[in-house]
Amino acid sequence: MGFTHYWTINGELDREKFKSYSEKVKQIVESTNVVLSGKDPWKMKTLVTEKSIVLNGFAYNSCDPFTVKPNHAGMFSCKTRKKHYDKVVVACLFLLQEMFPDQVILGTDGNRNDLQAGFQLAITVSNPKTDVFNYTLMI
Repeated sequence: MGFTHYWTINGELDREKFKSYSEKVKQIVESTNVVLSGKDPWKMKTLVTEKSIVLNGFAYNSCDPFTVKPNHAGMFSCKTRKKHYDKVVVACLFLLQEMFPDQVILGTDGNRNDLQAGFQLAITVSNPKTDVFNYTLMI
């Protein structure tokens, strides 16, 4: 079963704002009960720095790594297959769009109910201006 989130980043992201974004992602990673990894799903080490963010589920609860770098513009995707780390990916994407609203476009295979856990996680470190997802639902 595929379950994928998509995002487009238009242009380079401001590095100071990305640093703030990475701090919020660190807070999410530290507060969640989801066991996470980075590039290697068999090592419990996420990579969250002011230069890049790489996280994945751990071991058999992993799928595609979620990766964001401030100097990489383009179209990206992360297949989570609705594994435990999906809510962390959704939270990270919601925060990314919130902090870079003019540069980030989000999409998903899921529906609004599928995104709710990630939204709830995101608001633990942010005060969103809206409680509505600005996601494009893919069919």
